[in-house]
Amino acid sequence: MIFDSDMICRAGAMYKACPMCGRREHLKLRKAERFDQLRKETQRYYSISCEACRMTFGEVDGKPVVES
Repeated sequence: MIFDSDMICRAGAMYKACPMCGRREHLKLRKAERFDQLRKETQRYYSISCEACRMTFGEVDGKPVVES
């Protein structure tokens, strides 16, 4: 899947600590957007990862999961 925009940033204060290691300072948020020509709408995809324990949540086969 090709995204129109794909960015990784530090997770904000609204996110809880990593459930595996308990750290917050190593959390990264990935946000990707893709414009769907048929539906004429933007689809947003998110995932979050912890650099300390190398766990990623919200990705399937390396692609972020669509928001619910």
